[in-house]
Amino acid sequence: LFKNPLHFLFPFDRMQGYFRLKVFSNKVLIIIVSINFQPNKNKRRKRCCVIKELVHTFEPEVVMHQLREEQSYYGHFNTVKDSIIVRVVNYEKNKEILKKCPYIKIHDLAITFRWIARQDDIGISTALITDEELGSWNIGIQELFCAGIANTKRIFPGEIFTMQSMLTHLMPGLEIGEAGIDLYVLTNQCKIHGATAILYQDMIAGFARDLNMDLYILPSSVHELILVPAYEYIDVYQLYEMVKEVNDTVVALGDILSYNVYKYCKETDQIVIA
Repeated sequence: LFKNPLHFLFPFDRMQGYFRLKVFSNKVLIIIVSINFQPNKNKRRKRCCVIKELVHTFEPEVVMHQLREEQSYYGHFNTVKDSIIVRVVNYEKNKEILKKCPYIKIHDLAITFRWIARQDDIGISTALITDEELGSWNIGIQELFCAGIANTKRIFPGEIFTMQSMLTHLMPGLEIGEAGIDLYVLTNQCKIHGATAILYQDMIAGFARDLNMDLYILPSSVHELILVPAYEYIDVYQLYEMVKEVNDTVVALGDILSYNVYKYCKETDQIVIA
């Protein structure tokens, strides 16, 4: 039924993590992607109960019946265009997948396209748009991008906040000293695949104007970016070392976006590799 699996991403206990559900032609696979398990036994027991409930809820027959009904709806561009979104991935890591789907290469990244099959309080289900689907819609990749970027900004609005405020939110009561460098987080409101906000150039440009400064953009993961004001004393080599260390020691392999550091130049309104 599906040449490519549908991917469902669900928040799990808010900031505690999320899991991914893959739907193939005849089976459903639940993958726990990221959960910060606490030492409290009751919390662990609660999560186990939730996972068992999910396994029961997403029976293959139930999921496939619902998706068969939805598949016919997405056979025409006019009916699907408001549900198309873009997603930024690493080009080299996804070369095989990119052979079968439309994409736009930017530096060492690739803009891919997905359509949202379902979005509700439980989570979001998406599927990769293939070359075959693009051909059946009889449109070009530029039209696909225009629809996708507009929808992505609307459905997943971006936000920028300080690193300090994020740490305070995640770890209430933690005393955080003054950092030696200003760090800001760029992501989307649902905090999933928020690094795609690197395409929200109007937001990045506005933030640079507010600071009256160029910006270094560090790919923290596929879910967020770190913005660093480009002060003269900033050592770009140290930024590369920071990205490498985080990727190698903290970020899950599947969540690594890039080892490069990017720079937004206010004068040219362009993002380049630093």
